[in-house]
Amino acid sequence: MTEADLRDITGLAVSARLARIALAVSALVFVALGLLFLVDPVRAAAWLDLDHLDPTEWALRVAGAAIIGLAGQTWLVRRASDHPVMGASAMTLITSGVLGVLLITMPGGWGGLRIALLGFCAVTAAAFVLVLTSSRRA
Repeated sequence: MTEADLRDITGLAVSARLARIALAVSALVFVALGLLFLVDPVRAAAWLDLDHLDPTEWALRVAGAAIIGLAGQTWLVRRASDHPVMGASAMTLITSGVLGVLLITMPGGWGGLRIALLGFCAVTAAAFVLVLTSSRRA
């Protein structure tokens, strides 16, 4: 089966176009968050309502570096062909779900950034569930 045949059967082109938009938005949020964690972990810890501890600072710096890498990959893959974009969408769905669980179970209070990130994870996961399920319709 060719990609054109698959597109006719599954609606993959439309889903991939929507996935590209969602990937671009996710990449922009990830880059902003990564830069915040990397450049100003003390402020990020305060906004997450975490106690200021040196291990927290370092953990947020490491997370910031990882999130910037994730943002770069998400941004770049949105220009790939339809099947890699859908695979990246599945990976982003998993990442958003895991991050959501970590945010819920993270010790400390519920600062504004924590609530906003949890909301972003929920919306992102829902968007990718819709995109991925729409690509499977016959």
